[in-house]
Amino acid sequence: MSPYPRNEAGKIWSLGVRTERGCLEWTGYALTGKRGLPYGRIRIAGRVVRVHRLAWELSNGPIPPGVFVCHKCDNSRCFEPSHLYLGDAASNMADKTMKGRARGGKLVGDRNPSSGNKRHRTVDGRFA
Repeated sequence: MSPYPRNEAGKIWSLGVRTERGCLEWTGYALTGKRGLPYGRIRIAGRVVRVHRLAWELSNGPIPPGVFVCHKCDNSRCFEPSHLYLGDAASNMADKTMKGRARGGKLVGDRNPSSGNKRHRTVDGRFA
């Protein structure tokens, strides 16, 4: 059960827009965090809370202390409950590294699918 009044917290669902990727993207206030990602925020019961965390609580129940609500879709404005999962700092960093978003991660240059570098290796390991 969420610690927030359901009538107040429930208004978040009307403040999102559906994207082509299936995200429910927050259209309200967003504050850019330490890492430069804009997370949706809303004031509920006198507290400012992150919208994706509130969406998780409304859909799945309380978030244990010290647990992260992570995005499968990597869209910090998304609050679609099916795109969210619970994790710890280590699993969040592992997900980030696996997707090639970590500084010093293993997917750099042509190995990163998001890279603009589209060179291909030749049979002897050099780039064509």
